[in-house]
Amino acid sequence: MVSTSDSWRPLDLSQGLAFGAQYYRAPTPRREDWGRDLDCLRAHGMNTVKLWAQWRWNNPAPGEFWWDDVDRLMDLAAERDLRVVINVVFDVMPAWLVREHPDCLMVRMDGRVLRPTALPHRQIGGAPGPCLNHRGAQIRRLQFLEATVTRYKEHPALWLWDLWNEPELTCGIVRGGPPADQVCWCPSCVSAFWSWLVSCYHSLDALNEAWGRNYRDWTEAEPPRELGVSSAWVDWRRFTRDYVVHEMSTRAEITRSIDPAHPVMCHTVPPPIFDVACCGSDDFELAHTCDVFGNTSSASMPVMTDYAMSAAAGRPMMASEIHALPGCTLSRPAPLSREGLWRQILVPLFQGVKGFLFWQYRAELLGQEAPAWGMTKPDGTPEPWLEDCPELARFLAGNAEFLARARPDEPQVAIAVIPENEILFYSHDGSLDRYWAGVMGAYRLLRDLGLTVGFLHPRRCTWLSGLRAVVAPVPYAYPRPIAEWLAEVPGLGGTLLSEGFICAHDPSTGMAVTRNPGFGLDDVFGCFESRVVPSARVDVRASYGAGGVTAAAQPQFTTAVPVGDLPAGTTIAGRFAEQRLVPTTGRTLATFADGSAAIVENKVGEGTAILIGCWLFQAYSENPSRDTRALVAGLLNLPPRPGHSPDVRVDRLSDGTTSWLLLQNETSADVTAKVTVEFPFTRATLLPGGEPLPVAAGGFQAQVPAGAMRIVELVH
Repeated sequence: MVSTSDSWRPLDLSQGLAFGAQYYRAPTPRREDWGRDLDCLRAHGMNTVKLWAQWRWNNPAPGEFWWDDVDRLMDLAAERDLRVVINVVFDVMPAWLVREHPDCLMVRMDGRVLRPTALPHRQIGGAPGPCLNHRGAQIRRLQFLEATVTRYKEHPALWLWDLWNEPELTCGIVRGGPPADQVCWCPSCVSAFWSWLVSCYHSLDALNEAWGRNYRDWTEAEPPRELGVSSAWVDWRRFTRDYVVHEMSTRAEITRSIDPAHPVMCHTVPPPIFDVACCGSDDFELAHTCDVFGNTSSASMPVMTDYAMSAAAGRPMMASEIHALPGCTLSRPAPLSREGLWRQILVPLFQGVKGFLFWQYRAELLGQEAPAWGMTKPDGTPEPWLEDCPELARFLAGNAEFLARARPDEPQVAIAVIPENEILFYSHDGSLDRYWAGVMGAYRLLRDLGLTVGFLHPRRCTWLSGLRAVVAPVPYAYPRPIAEWLAEVPGLGGTLLSEGFICAHDPSTGMAVTRNPGFGLDDVFGCFESRVVPSARVDVRASYGAGGVTAAAQPQFTTAVPVGDLPAGTTIAGRFAEQRLVPTTGRTLATFADGSAAIVENKVGEGTAILIGCWLFQAYSENPSRDTRALVAGLLNLPPRPGHSPDVRVDRLSDGTTSWLLLQNETSADVTAKVTVEFPFTRATLLPGGEPLPVAAGGFQAQVPAGAMRIVELVH
């Protein structure tokens, strides 16, 4: 079972926010370039570098450690007053480990062994590392961690430990994909799974009730090997998630026991790229093992940072790998403009991030990633975007005290992301395409409305009281405790907006519910399902291994009354099926073609519960309809944000006496943004530069070119 801490050590920001880059992943850059590169990096305003200590590279024989490279780089960094993040990398197992423990390799579901190899991003070989549940391999892995921490804990350049670089099971060899390729079904994992089941269910009777089995011994419980067996899949992937979290927690505890002075971090790749069902990566659980939480990010995908910030639960956040310059040998990256460079920092900065490390400083020379990703040319001379860094560095350093204190506005609305529901979709579809289309469609729509958006997870149940609204996309298999938890939202004065088929499946038993919405939510939404009209016709032969699914018309509904600014009589497209609803205490807002209720609104205390009888957000992810945006805006009916504008997106950082607003023009036309400010201020100034802006009653105006952003400082 997962058990992690809710406390964390503070991150020292006395020298300003981190601004720098990943530098060393052995064997590149070459030794003769180190001093010149670090001089150049420092001269361009950077204050932090990340260096890798790699299990295979730095532990070449049992009990033998080679530190010559990391020693020299740490000393060079200290001489230049550079802070160092040491990234301890374990997914490159030493060659000797397989000889010592030949049974430590991961096994795919179809029985194939995942043998160590070199990858484009792990050029020294040994990927993906051993099975995390193999005890002998774990002992050797932790010996390397202990040796690394012991060696560098007192080095003056050390700032932060990064103990897991992008946690997942297979280092990208299997990420998503068909179930046959998933891991790990090795004997160590199966044995650990049986122990996990005992810790969860305590008795075989309870397990048999949950799975619908008649086991007489725990060792009879089979890990799933076929799709469609949801209860076993949910437990199997929850077990996988838990041992990934346990591994990170163990690394953190060992590091803290040896080095009580420096914070520990892991940095993830948030969904939809990494996930629970295939990667075993759950940001919300992993964050609770850390003092600092980091993420791989790109300003073009703000969802990754909003997701990680929600998971961090107040911990300091680092953009520990900014992917601004991706590419490979035969696909070179596009040049990064000054505007693009600033965007990569400003977007996550206004989401609350306190440190920024580009991947990477010097263009890669080895493997398929060469010669891309770098802020320099392959010979180490600066690219134009590196020459733009000093201005940005001065801006961050000149406002260091404010930026260390300032916080973004809390999310107005959160999207429910429930691991059991995600796993159910994978166990049914063999992919997460449909699930993430719904979740990401919800995020895109809410962000398009200019809202501040967070994510709600079982780890953050205490967060409900601070939210204006909770949105539940594709909510087919929420467990009973989640249903009870969401039922509190209207009672707390908020809005609960759900797509259809909420709690239609009970993941604790693998059974369909007999009344939908399930687990008593029919009373909360003031309606129940009368009939389902699917958007596809299933050939009966599909049940016997032939035939298939024939597409039919997607569900549509029409507003029966005005909803916000959306007039009655507006037709909206959805996905999946029509869940025709019968109102009890609720009010019909929209109908399907036959006149049955398609959207029902129910007042509960001071709040509201709204059920949409189809999957609306998947449709929005495929076709971002203006009418769909207007519908959701009207349903949520949220009050204005502290700073808002119909012309540009507005995000805010504030320390209580000063606010910065980030104005983002996401259109292809120049605009004169008219910004309304819902708090008193005395002056508005454009940053950097200090140009005063015209102030009108309750707001100000600013010119924002097409695709550009502007920072405005408001003094309260």
